[in-house]
Amino acid sequence: MKEVFDYIVSLLKSRIFPMILVFIILISILVHRLFVLQIINGESYVEDLSSSIQKDMSVAAARGRIYDRNGVLLAYNDLSYAVKISDSGRYSDNAAKNKTINDSINNTLNIIEEHGDTYSNDLPIIYNNGQFSYNVEGTSLLRFLRDSYGTESIAALSDEQKATSAENMFKYLCKTYSVDYDEFGIEHSLMIVNLRRYMAANSYNRYLSFVIANEVSNETVAAILENSDNLVGVTVEEQYIRRYVDSIYARRFLDIQEQYQIRNLRN
Repeated sequence: MKEVFDYIVSLLKSRIFPMILVFIILISILVHRLFVLQIINGESYVEDLSSSIQKDMSVAAARGRIYDRNGVLLAYNDLSYAVKISDSGRYSDNAAKNKTINDSINNTLNIIEEHGDTYSNDLPIIYNNGQFSYNVEGTSLLRFLRDSYGTESIAALSDEQKATSAENMFKYLCKTYSVDYDEFGIEHSLMIVNLRRYMAANSYNRYLSFVIANEVSNETVAAILENSDNLVGVTVEEQYIRRYVDSIYARRFLDIQEQYQIRNLRN
């Protein structure tokens, strides 16, 4: 027993003891850190990693051709191209993000127009004959104001916010997303703020893409692909458009029939 005690005393007095102590402390810190990373926070780190490197996309299945009993084609799928944008870039700060996305959308709109294609805008603000106006009213307008101002509910809107004119709302959205309407023009700015508000509403899924234009020409597709380096987040995707050989009545009938068949398959 005395020999053990003497050995411990001599070890404590030796020069190597501080090194052993430091080594033990470092190993303890390392083990604790590994335990926190892998056991306590392991699941959250895996989710963060997956969200940063994994992009989930849903692809609609193509619907088949439909013929009548005489073999005459009634409905078919026509391949077309859609121009879309997603918030997939990397930016140094929010100002750089706003400029990059806004420039990408504006340049894409220029390409679409140059090749004779069109784009649709569902922003509730329209601009005609030098005047701004809303194309919705009532509850729909209040929902738009709620989403634009970021309030929790329609009831949380102030009287001043509820009375916001279409022009002031347009300028408010331009300021929010740093859209220079003097540089881009009114029509392009309306489209830019519309896409930006969709991106902001879905910021939790930054790889979600939003349609800029549907059924664009091959010339537009080629021009966008050629300028892809300057169009951050802009992509061209294939999509199938349902075409009907006969009248609108056949279209309605076939749609109802297909929906009925799909429900039967699911059941």
